Amino acid sequence: MSNAEEVALVVDVVSEFLDGDAANVVVLSPYAKQVSRIRGALKREGVKGVRVGSVDSFQGQEADVVVFSAVRSNDRGEIGFVSNKRRLNVALTRAKRGLVVVGDAVTLSNSHHWTALIESCRRRAATVLWT
Repeated sequence: MSNAEEVALVVDVVSEFLDGDAANVVVLSPYAKQVSRIRGALKREGVKGVRVGSVDSFQGQEADVVVFSAVRSNDRGEIGFVSNKRRLNVALTRAKRGLVVVGDAVTLSNSHHWTALIESCRRRAATVLWT
């Protein structure tokens, strides 16, 4: 599963964070196809040194900045792997300094865990990049 619009947003976000130290930026996604597309897009843009991997592959690791691509966006409200609270926990707790979540808030809101996160961001006036 992949989401081309999110791939483009992730590349833009990663480019904003790079200040010569790409080793501290990680991109995570629950879907192998999205991981592959993000890697390809970053390579085409000449971005080097950014780790890109699946949520499952990143358990037990941390990074200064994590960019998470949720992928799921559909009229049926199906959220697939991102409904798994363990995967969500890993994805959201790997960042030491900053976390950016790129996703479709309408689709993700079909999970009470995601709804809580989205509402928390809105209450705290966090910068929202929801597609």
